[in-house]
Amino acid sequence: MSSLWSGKETVPSRAVPCRAERSPEAVSATLNLPSIDLRALPIAEGVALLAGSGAPPAGLRWHPDYPMTETFEALSLVVAAHQVMGTATEDTPPWWIHQIVLDDLVVGDIGFHGPPPEPSAGTPEVEVEIGYAVAPGLRGRGIATRAVGLLLEQAWRAGATAVRA
Repeated sequence: MSSLWSGKETVPSRAVPCRAERSPEAVSATLNLPSIDLRALPIAEGVALLAGSGAPPAGLRWHPDYPMTETFEALSLVVAAHQVMGTATEDTPPWWIHQIVLDDLVVGDIGFHGPPPEPSAGTPEVEVEIGYAVAPGLRGRGIATRAVGLLLEQAWRAGATAVRA
């Protein structure tokens, strides 16, 4: 298979993990991406959202399309994973869900599908998988690109050696 994908070859079914080569700030400056923040969603707020009693925290507003179906699906997955592993505590785990905040508006979510498995002799990598969703009316504006850059930086700092999306 050639090094450039022409569309004729079979694309591997497993994404090839890669490292971020540049900081999120450099990527934003180069691509003129919006300035956003990631807010770790406190576990209690996530559980309240799943129970149907969630509300925006003080100082933030929710986009009219937030929370999205993807928000509930991701929270269910991650809360269950942390409960099984015994890491669902009052403290926010490092491998968790973050809200994507544009100014004071929560416009989506990004996070890890759960904590990484323990490295073993056969697989020394610390591989994590990420997912994200942005309110439909704001897609295509670079918000997810910027959020992924920020989450990649966090993953590398927390010890991940590979990230799949």
